[in-house]
Amino acid sequence: MGGWVRHEPVAEPAGDVMGGQVSQAWGASWSRPLSGPLHAVVSRTFLAVDEPGGAPGLHRVDTFVACTDPARPADTEEWSDDRHTDVPGPPDSEGAHAAAMAAQAPTDFEWNDAAPMWCNTHAVRTVEPLDHATNNDIDEP
Repeated sequence: MGGWVRHEPVAEPAGDVMGGQVSQAWGASWSRPLSGPLHAVVSRTFLAVDEPGGAPGLHRVDTFVACTDPARPADTEEWSDDRHTDVPGPPDSEGAHAAAMAAQAPTDFEWNDAAPMWCNTHAVRTVEPLDHATNNDIDEP
């Protein structure tokens, strides 16, 4: 099994991502094999948002996809999930592009925390998942 491999181009325009978007979105993505025919793909998309009643800010959407073809994750998706977070940086297209260029590869812990058990195999697992309520390792069969 290989590690996370960054896709080319390093950062690419991501289009319309979500409501409140006030800049060009930029994304970066990585993939790695899972067991059997599946591959894990993680995309990090950065964009400026202006939420009603709030100040403009830089936002990141992490999309986790289990698929059979990492070159076409949306077309061969078996499972996916998104996670949203605000990040530091200028809330504009240049800030989103810089953040995508500097984005770090996902970790196996991030994948294992997001993915369901059927695509969260021991072959990929490098750390034990945490029970977020107690911060204790979860023992698995």
